[in-house]
Amino acid sequence: MDFQDTIEFLTKFRWVYDFPLTFFIGLRVWEQMPHEVEADRCSTYVPKSTYVPRSSRDPQPSKAAFPLHVLQWLDVLTKASIKELNNIPFGKFSPEWPMTLKDFITQVVSLPINRDLSLNLESIELKSSHKKGMSPKKIHEVSFMSGVVHKLCVKNKCVDVIDVGSGLVRIHWKYRRLCSMEFQGYLSIALSEQFGYNMLGLESVQSRSHGASDRASTHSSAFSAVEFELADTEESHASFSELIRSHSAKNNWCMMGLHCCGDLTPTMLRVFVQSPNIRCLAVLSCCYHRMSYTQFPMSEKLQKDMSAGQWAASTFALRLAAQETRTRWQNQNYDQHEYHSKNVAFRSLVELSGLKLDKRHRKIARPSHFTSFEVYLDNLLQRTKLPEEDVDCCRNILQDLYKQHEECLSYVEPFTCLQVAIQPVLESLIIQDRLMFLREQPGIYAEVVPIFDENISPRNLAILAWKEAM
Repeated sequence: MDFQDTIEFLTKFRWVYDFPLTFFIGLRVWEQMPHEVEADRCSTYVPKSTYVPRSSRDPQPSKAAFPLHVLQWLDVLTKASIKELNNIPFGKFSPEWPMTLKDFITQVVSLPINRDLSLNLESIELKSSHKKGMSPKKIHEVSFMSGVVHKLCVKNKCVDVIDVGSGLVRIHWKYRRLCSMEFQGYLSIALSEQFGYNMLGLESVQSRSHGASDRASTHSSAFSAVEFELADTEESHASFSELIRSHSAKNNWCMMGLHCCGDLTPTMLRVFVQSPNIRCLAVLSCCYHRMSYTQFPMSEKLQKDMSAGQWAASTFALRLAAQETRTRWQNQNYDQHEYHSKNVAFRSLVELSGLKLDKRHRKIARPSHFTSFEVYLDNLLQRTKLPEEDVDCCRNILQDLYKQHEECLSYVEPFTCLQVAIQPVLESLIIQDRLMFLREQPGIYAEVVPIFDENISPRNLAILAWKEAM
């Protein structure tokens, strides 16, 4: 597996994504380009007057490369139709577009992992009682994940399954603990009732482990949920080994996790590698921006390839990796693009103003407030804790900024399109790094399989791993 092409690509096009979107206007991203260089060549020149925000995980301020040909791109993309913009992340372009733009589009479809639902997968038809309270998305995920885990267990002769975050774990990421999205034990119950597996659900909050057990008790007796804080420490690994030994005398366990957030997936991979009792693993990840700095890269190969220091994963890169994939973008209509443009541009103007606006409500604006800047401004000022004598002054400041930057609304969607196109490249690098980490371990086999329909569940890349027979 060669990471070099991806690293070079992400370094070259760092200017597309390595900034907070609300700084879009303040940074004037579309203008930050080198001078006096040949066309189609890159430089690391950044104007001295330009403030480039960086993540706290970056040891030094990043110097983004801004190619000269971007002005041509902007001219082309602002004139592109909605259909043309929607299809760019899928590798489609017009022959008359700049060659550098066509090369970019070609690379964003050649570098990532294929996300099309594997034709070799079989979904499990869930019982009506299991579907109660589940959304169509959850039914889709539990149906396919159950089939994948069952097949993996049969292959590795496992009858005991550990569901990490059995559906209710949510530990705050800033404490470097683990968190998994809420699934209410649906997956564990389906595997227990439909296939007879002995399920052990790990919870880190006692009340939630009780909740998972309460739900399971109405369905199956082969499910238990315990409070356990899984962490990447020797003490935690030892306690974990003792826990699974106390629940089963057998040495063939399967470990699974659905939508494992932040540090949870890297921790599970290391536990899998170090625990001889766990024979196979199935895990899907999310929320890459919540990872600790030390969790990426994991593999020796990517660590070596990144050692030159030309590229590092900023918070902005990891956040983009965790965002919506291109399939949702492809179906965007004019009204949705218009709303997104105004949302980004209006919030960018507030950021640019430097005004300190304390919110009266959880959200400073609702979707209906983005019909025009005047409507947005009226509601913004009503929903913030501004002294009455300051309202007119703030209004004038923001109105002046809007008049100065009104043209920027047409720039938002072209840049968003480029970010959507890069998203799978970033996510694939993270997943491939984890895959390589597993393959570097002796006696472990691993693969990445798209197990969900991307249109239904964007985080659809599962890491499946198993150990050679004893």
